[in-house]
Amino acid sequence: ANISRWQFFADHKKVKMAAYTRAEDFINEHGQYPRTLPIYIDYHLETEKTGMEYAKEIFDLGFTEIYIATGGVNVEKAPWVKAIVEKKFPL
Repeated sequence: ANISRWQFFADHKKVKMAAYTRAEDFINEHGQYPRTLPIYIDYHLETEKTGMEYAKEIFDLGFTEIYIATGGVNVEKAPWVKAIVEKKFPL
């Protein structure tokens, strides 16, 4: 649901955005993106890994602008994450 909402806001603001429902899909296609691309990952995923664990994998691929989005849950910021943010469209 958040992806479609974010896509709506991106379209409305004429911002180019790619959205993935599975972190593995982004990891498989990461080569097409600049390493300074802002990446927002939901902390709570319907997978065995958390968003924080995927964030580390993405950081290890060379990405540096990684944000963990959470709905008010207190999440400790890891060194590979730029910031913990709310689950609202960032622009």
